[in-house]
Amino acid sequence: MTTHLKRSMLGFKLANVYDGSALGIMPAADAEQAKRAMLLIESGVRFHPTTHYSQSSSSSSSMPSAFAMKLRKHLRNLRLENVTQLGNLDRVVDFRFGSGSLTHHLLLELYSLGNLILCDGQYRILGLLRTHEYEDGGGDEGKGEEVKVRVGNIYPGKKKVNGKGGGKKKTIDESVALKALLLKPNSGVYHYGPSLIEHCITTAGVDPMVKLTHDNIEYTLPEASWNDLVSSLCGEGAKVIENLSSGESGGYILYKPKQTDDKNDYNKTLLEFQPHLLHQHKNQHALSYTTFATATDEFFSHLSSQRIAQRADAAEAAARERLSKIQLDQQRRVDGLVAEQEKSRDCARLVEMHAEDVDRVLGVINSALESGMNWDALEQLVLVEQGNENPIALLIFKLELCKDQVVLALPDIDDWDDSDPDRPPKLHYVTVSIKESAHGNARNMFATIKQSKTLEASTTALKAAEAKAKQQLAEAQKKKQRIQVMPNRKTYWFEKFAWFITSDNYLVVAGQDAQQNEQLVKKYLRPGDAYLHAEVHGAATCILRAKRRRRSDGKTQVIPLSDQALREAGTFTTCRSSAWSSKMVCSAYWVESHQVSKTAPTGEYLTVGSFMIRGRKNFLPPSSLEMGMGVLFRLGDDASVARHANERRDFALMEHEEIFARQDALREKNKVSVEVEDESEPIPLDSYEKEHDDVCPTGHTNAIDGNAGDEAIEDTENNVEVTPDAEESTEQPNSDNESSDGKQSDGDEVPTADTKKKQKELSRGKRSKNRRAKKKYSEQDAEDRELAMMALQGGESSKKKRNGKGSRDGKQRKTKAEKQAEKEAWQEILAEDGIIDDDGDDDGGAVDDTAELSKLTGKPSPDDVLLCAIPVCAPYQVLNQYKYRVKLTPGSVKRGKASKQCVELFLHNDDKKMIVDEGTKRDCALIKLINENEWVKTIIGDVRITSAGASKLTKKQKGGGGKGKSNK
Repeated sequence: MTTHLKRSMLGFKLANVYDGSALGIMPAADAEQAKRAMLLIESGVRFHPTTHYSQSSSSSSSMPSAFAMKLRKHLRNLRLENVTQLGNLDRVVDFRFGSGSLTHHLLLELYSLGNLILCDGQYRILGLLRTHEYEDGGGDEGKGEEVKVRVGNIYPGKKKVNGKGGGKKKTIDESVALKALLLKPNSGVYHYGPSLIEHCITTAGVDPMVKLTHDNIEYTLPEASWNDLVSSLCGEGAKVIENLSSGESGGYILYKPKQTDDKNDYNKTLLEFQPHLLHQHKNQHALSYTTFATATDEFFSHLSSQRIAQRADAAEAAARERLSKIQLDQQRRVDGLVAEQEKSRDCARLVEMHAEDVDRVLGVINSALESGMNWDALEQLVLVEQGNENPIALLIFKLELCKDQVVLALPDIDDWDDSDPDRPPKLHYVTVSIKESAHGNARNMFATIKQSKTLEASTTALKAAEAKAKQQLAEAQKKKQRIQVMPNRKTYWFEKFAWFITSDNYLVVAGQDAQQNEQLVKKYLRPGDAYLHAEVHGAATCILRAKRRRRSDGKTQVIPLSDQALREAGTFTTCRSSAWSSKMVCSAYWVESHQVSKTAPTGEYLTVGSFMIRGRKNFLPPSSLEMGMGVLFRLGDDASVARHANERRDFALMEHEEIFARQDALREKNKVSVEVEDESEPIPLDSYEKEHDDVCPTGHTNAIDGNAGDEAIEDTENNVEVTPDAEESTEQPNSDNESSDGKQSDGDEVPTADTKKKQKELSRGKRSKNRRAKKKYSEQDAEDRELAMMALQGGESSKKKRNGKGSRDGKQRKTKAEKQAEKEAWQEILAEDGIIDDDGDDDGGAVDDTAELSKLTGKPSPDDVLLCAIPVCAPYQVLNQYKYRVKLTPGSVKRGKASKQCVELFLHNDDKKMIVDEGTKRDCALIKLINENEWVKTIIGDVRITSAGASKLTKKQKGGGGKGKSNK
């Protein structure tokens, strides 16, 4: 593993440290190679790169532990310089971060209870997970030295490693296995580990579990076997170690299948993971992986999945057992009620059958009580009469005068057997009330028979218990659906912002706070992009990313923005402002990227997230406040991407393709490169307006002009406005290196309307002269031109230019080192303002966003290969073609509740269908895997869901809550 980390992660900068459930998590990012990695460290257990860890699941608490904060303080933004093992392949791994005075060591102990220790460059302990002491056996006469591992002490690495073999020599005075004997520190090969030692033993043809004692050691293993064992330990063991240390080896997971036909890896019993298939593994089932790190990650993720599955199975079994007990209890009660009803029916029948005798008994007892006879005397009288064989007294079995009842022994005449007249009929003991007549008692007994009502009540109770048990089963099954620890999907750079994809495949990104607004403009606003804002409080900084294409000469050309994309981005901007909560319809505006500046006028100060808008604003038509919540699916193969190639077609771009083709053909024909000052500069409109006047290249004809007229702005000092992204404060500027006249730099200059008119008004002779000069000096660059002018005029023109008003001393071309220094200085400024720019996911190398955006679809087909689902909140008109969508309007429902209702609507609409295809089941499974935090982060706040079925779902939820309260 150390070899793999040396090869793949050295030079990575540590971005952050997370912790949770005894896990130390360190994500590292290499900004130069634009790679990211997550290194998982568990004290005493493991360390490996992982793709199955998410920050949201790292800890239930929002605050990291004290040790994680300690690691962040000392190791953050330091590069991983080396990964080594202390001693001879010992179980202490040393992660060295930084160099020079910033050197720190993170030591991982993989023995005993384990430990994670932070040290400085001299191995002085700065922090650790646990403080412990042990006795080093390297002293004289076997007396150990007490070693304390605590903060402030020097880590005893060498003593610990080298002192393991010290101490008093032990003899084989009792039976011990050969494998256990070679694992002892004084064997010389203990560092091989149990698996490799067993490999060497079995390779030599010796049983690893053979018992050895001091007396039979020569008889158990002959000399030839000893020679083979020593040769195997020295040769085969060293060879395996050398192969693992020198080159990248694969990884293997050994398992025992539970079912031979089951292809699900998560139902297999995993045994161990190995970097090399050893001799004892030749007859075992194994899963192979490209790297040992991947095998390790998969092994522990499988174990986590199995643990979660076991907990889910236990919960499901408990719910089923609870349901079974409820059913048995209800059945027992029903059986008891039925038996009691049958007894009451028989008693009533017997009372009616012996009504005259019963009335006589009741009459005698009531007459005695009315005469004032004592209860004891009455009982004695009954006994005397029974002795005299009085038939009335013989019917009395027991007197319960305290309850006003008497128990009668009534014979069942229907049980009389004519074939055996000597056998007396069976007696039934019936309890009757002395206050009622015989028929009155029978009537009361029949009244107690309520079989239908009793069964109905018991059935209702059973249904309620079953519903509760089924709910618990559903929750257990829902948890079981998440047992598979899914690999972390690659998050796009725009997911940390508010974003959506327009109906013609443009990417729109908006900031969610002042820091994100600052980062958007400084890092992701490119020439040709549109900056959108609204003159309302809380409006987001929104960027519409322009599309680009490669010209025939290899340069990058910006494609004009479409009107539809601008309108949808404007709706997105206004809906994410205070206009949403106030239900106020307003207009957004857009400007070119070069009109956005961070340079403040003299006497003012721009806070984080505030910008200067210079020049004309292009207002968009007002739009309705309608947003939507939808789901995008990530396509997994080229065939699926090709299947959705025309899903979000840009019809405005199709109109320009003919013009672009003619421009490329003309450029190839004349072999003249179109002069563009910057490769990413927008297309000059006059190059093809003459040939195609009916096409609006900029796509901005529907925009409402913010200023009267299209005149060029020479001095924009009086046309400056601060965007209300953050609260403005008027202070003295911190530096005086900014120009007070507010003029833009050369890199931000674009051809104005007046300049284009003057170019068009040139005479025919002037145009011919310009073409000849252009052809003559086409190979001449700026430096050659300056040298030629100095040779012709003796440098006077250059001196005038340097000494004149239009001096450009600060505009010389910067070297690569100066640009890098300027970039680092800017990152320091961002860090001071609280903006962390360390993700290394800049897309500057990509020509266009279209390639990645085309891999996302809103209406998947059953034949598509889908990797994951991503929630998106966009204007509702954008989601018209989405398979899963709900409409959001201004309301009072908060983010958490609204997101849950959206998910329930997505799943409810599919559950109510009679026939659900496999594609829909797959879509629902991917939707269920989306973390709840992602839904809450994506959806807009204070909404009202107005999609079909939302009202029914809300009423159902309210009805269920009210019913529950009434039952209480």
